[in-house]
Amino acid sequence: VPLEVMKLTDISPAIALTPLDGRYHKATAPLVEYMSEPALNRERMRVEVEWMILLANGFEGNGNQPIVDGVKPFTAEEQAFLRAIPEDFGAEGIKQHAAHEAITHHDVKAVEYYIDDQIDKAPAELTNINDELKTLVHFACTSEDINNLSIARCVKNAMENVWTPEFKRIIDHLAGKAEEFKDMPLLSLTHGQPATPTTLGKELAVYVYRLNRQLKHIENQEYLGKINGATGTFGAHLAACPDVDWIAVSREFVTNRMGLEPADHADRKPRLAGRAVLHRLPRQPHHAQPVRGRVDVHLPRRVRPGAGQGCHWFLHHAAQGQPDSFRERRSQLRDQLLAARHPLRHAGGIPLAA
Repeated sequence: VPLEVMKLTDISPAIALTPLDGRYHKATAPLVEYMSEPALNRERMRVEVEWMILLANGFEGNGNQPIVDGVKPFTAEEQAFLRAIPEDFGAEGIKQHAAHEAITHHDVKAVEYYIDDQIDKAPAELTNINDELKTLVHFACTSEDINNLSIARCVKNAMENVWTPEFKRIIDHLAGKAEEFKDMPLLSLTHGQPATPTTLGKELAVYVYRLNRQLKHIENQEYLGKINGATGTFGAHLAACPDVDWIAVSREFVTNRMGLEPADHADRKPRLAGRAVLHRLPRQPHHAQPVRGRVDVHLPRRVRPGAGQGCHWFLHHAAQGQPDSFRERRSQLRDQLLAARHPLRHAGGIPLAA
C-alpha cells in the first residue's frame, strides 16, 4: 500500500520557496522594504502619482503650467492626498491590489485600478480629485515606463539603505582588526610555501583596500530610467499633446522626481534598472572569501609566537621540554589568533561567505 505523502503546499504558514525567505530570512528581512513584490507595487504607485502631479502642475522649465490641456493644477492639500496613496499602502491595500490583479492578470493595470479606488475616497473639498482625474492615471505610459523606473528605484534604495551600510560595516570591522594586529608577526607564503615576514594587520589591510575599491564602484553606479512610451518615441504623448517638449518633461521627471539618470535613447524595454550594479554584486564574495579562507587555513600555519620561535603549527612540538614562559606565550598566541579568527569569519554578524 503506497504511503500517503504530506503535501508541502498544504502547510500553513506557506513554506518559503528559496532559502532567502527561509533560513536566511533574518539576514534578508530589511530588503523586504525595497525588494519585495508589495514594495515594487508601492514604488509603482509613487511613479504614477508623481507623473500625475508633474502633468498637472508642470515644472520650472515650462513655467510651472499644466502640461496636459484641460487639467487643473493640484493644491498642496491635493498633492499631499495623492502622495499618501503609496505611503499608506499596507496589508489591506495589498489585498485590494491582489483582488484587482486576480481579474486583470496584469500587475501594473491593477495598480491603476487601486489608485482609482483611492481617488473615489477623496474628501469633497479636494475638488480636483474626482472621476475626471482618473483619465490622467498612467497618461501616455506603457507598463515598462512604470516598471523600469520602479525597479531602478527599488534597487537603488535597497543598495543605499541596506546593502552598502552593511558592506561598509564589514570593511570597517576588517580595518579595525588590521590596525589591532598591525604588529603581530606573520610568515607570508608564496606558492603555498613559507616566504618572507609580514604582519597579520598588513594581510588584512590588503582586503580592506580591495573591498574599498569595489565599494567605490558600487557607490558611483548610475541608475538609469526612461519614460518615453511604448516604443521609445513618445508616440502617445505627441498624439495627445503635439506641442509639448516631451523630452524635457521626461528628463525633468526621471532626474528630479525619480532621482535617476535619464536614458534619452531607449526603446520600450531598456532593462536598465540596476543591471550593472547587480552584475557587480557577485564580485564581492570573490573578494571577501579569501579573508575567511586565510583566517581558517593559512593563519594557523603562519602566525609567529616571537622572533625565531617558528610557525604556529610548530608550536606544540617546540613547546615540549621548554620552560613555562614559552608555554604561556603559546597559550597567549592561541588566544590572540582565536580572537582574530572568529570576528573575521562573521564580521559584523554577516557571513563573509556562505
